[in-house]
Amino acid sequence: MGASLMKIYSKKGSGIKEMKDLVGKRIVPTTAGGGTYKFIMNWQKENPQYKLDVTASSAGIPYPNRLDEVQNGKFDALVLPSNLGEQTVIEEKKLDIVASDPVFSNNTYMLIHRSDENKVLADDVNKVLKELKDDGTIEKLSQKWFGEDIVKYMK
Repeated sequence: MGASLMKIYSKKGSGIKEMKDLVGKRIVPTTAGGGTYKFIMNWQKENPQYKLDVTASSAGIPYPNRLDEVQNGKFDALVLPSNLGEQTVIEEKKLDIVASDPVFSNNTYMLIHRSDENKVLADDVNKVLKELKDDGTIEKLSQKWFGEDIVKYMK
């Protein structure tokens, strides 16, 4: 249970805060079969008035290296889900990069096979998740592990 938050990473002072700000900017290539590429293509289809220059790649470049490419000016922005540890990399490398507010949120789920033998398990999990949400524990865990309350973005 949670949310995967798509954000834009750019240099401080770039003025890049949302997808339309990427028009005319150099965007770090995204993995062709990945969720980021799919998100960008869907956004482009829904917003044809904003033409983004998006390149697909199969290079598999680690995201810390992609952040370096934004830092050194090779690219203006990187679009990625924020749950990969980017903020830790930014802080440890002392990069002059900031993350936008989420430009897209995708719920994540825990699945339990629906069967008679799993009914008690499913009921117990749902009960505990509700308790953890109601008493603020999920928000605290979210802050600890993601640096923000991702629960508020869940649909």
